[in-house]
Amino acid sequence: MSRTIAAASKLGVRDIEADYWDDFLIRGVRVVEAAPANVPIARTKSELDEERQTQEQQIKGPFIYDPFAKKPDAKAAEKLLVAGESSVFVVEMQNPYDFELEIESLKLATEGVDFASIAQNLTLGPFRTQHIVLEGCANAAGVLKVTGCVVKIRGCLERTFLIFVEPWSPEPDSKVKGI
Repeated sequence: MSRTIAAASKLGVRDIEADYWDDFLIRGVRVVEAAPANVPIARTKSELDEERQTQEQQIKGPFIYDPFAKKPDAKAAEKLLVAGESSVFVVEMQNPYDFELEIESLKLATEGVDFASIAQNLTLGPFRTQHIVLEGCANAAGVLKVTGCVVKIRGCLERTFLIFVEPWSPEPDSKVKGI
């Protein structure tokens, strides 16, 4: 790719960029789990009122708040982020080709809440799958959905790559013969 761009620039073509052809660059994105004591626990107002009343009736320990009193629900805690706090994500990327990919910018693509992702540059080696750590911060409360990553590869246009976890292949054409 870099040789093609260099040859085009020698011929006088400036600012040439191609579209990267592999749709399966991003294989997955997951949130890095916090330590068990730091996992936020989603509670409703009625739960807080009930807990306050039962705590007043019981003899309490020396602490005002006991984070170990209620264990977080593993499924809910896995996807719960705190607005305004930095969160860490691991992006799984693949390069099935025999050349390196110089990634100038990698950031998360999200829907829903306003989310600020810190862009990162890296080199993805040939014939491998790599895990890259990214940071981001949800700026408001609400539902956040990570749909993929916005990637700028050297010599290519910036593009949003969706997450493909399962291997994909096109469906074969069905042939119908007349009788």
